[in-house]
Amino acid sequence: MKRLRHALPFLGLLAMLSGCGLDPVQSNPDTQVVLQAFLTPGAPIDRVVLRRTIPPSEYYAWVPLDAYAISRADVVLTHPGGTTMLPERSPGVYGDPSIIAQAGARYSIAISFPAGHEFHGRTLSASTTVPLPIEMGYTLGQSLRNKGVTTLDTLTFPQGLAYPDSFAGAGEMDLQPFSLSWNRVANCAGYLVGTTARDTVGTGFLRRTDYKNWLDGDFKNPSVRQFRKTSGFFVLPDSLRIDVFWVLFAYQGSTDVLVLAADANYFDYFRTAMNGPGGQSGNDADTGVLSHVKGGLGVFGSYTADTVRTYIKPEWLPSAHVR
Repeated sequence: MKRLRHALPFLGLLAMLSGCGLDPVQSNPDTQVVLQAFLTPGAPIDRVVLRRTIPPSEYYAWVPLDAYAISRADVVLTHPGGTTMLPERSPGVYGDPSIIAQAGARYSIAISFPAGHEFHGRTLSASTTVPLPIEMGYTLGQSLRNKGVTTLDTLTFPQGLAYPDSFAGAGEMDLQPFSLSWNRVANCAGYLVGTTARDTVGTGFLRRTDYKNWLDGDFKNPSVRQFRKTSGFFVLPDSLRIDVFWVLFAYQGSTDVLVLAADANYFDYFRTAMNGPGGQSGNDADTGVLSHVKGGLGVFGSYTADTVRTYIKPEWLPSAHVR
């Protein structure tokens, strides 16, 4: 069982959502600057991303977000070692690989734009304190223990969940293969629990519905692909244990299972952005996306994570039976 420390479980999802930022049905919204950066202990601060919001006419066009990159910005990072002007490493991406994030340390960012720039006169700022380390443990469900399973190295996805209309007993199955638990983390506003599939090339879908959708061409939509690759949910800071259900797994092969302790910037943005465009509950219609970025949108947040990698082995693979 491989244990990881610097997994990036939900960042692809947040990249899509932070590129939106505005209501697509509003006729002529002002273009906003979107900041996105995530700091984690031991990793370089080398990816501070600046983008403009997507205009309504392109909202559903699935244009790559790199097309909205903002270059030539003055990005200043204040960190325990001093103050550094971050160079632009690629269009809209700023950072310095020599600056390594530290647990418990505070970081601030200030962004401005030179004369002649389309955003001249605007400023953005944000601060974050990196949470202390998190340690995760797990407990296998009773049904797996009864089958002699002792680790998360390999989990067998039940046949009855792959095609529940055709296999008896799906409703009687143990839908919770294991549970996770972790220590309480200082400087943490909440926890994110999730899975990220690593083997997503080809037709290794665990469920018949996903495979049929792939045959119908639905997975040409990058949003659909991303939401099947990465699944997760948030947990409030007073909860230190959660059950993990099979619904979080969509592909056969290697999958990262993780718990992430997030600062308020990351946690608030995730839980409200997830409920926004492409999200689940529509909470953004009531409160809006919480970004904690002054003068702009997005997130300048930090987290610590503990991740294990498992291999999902299907009892019944739809691509071998469905045509």
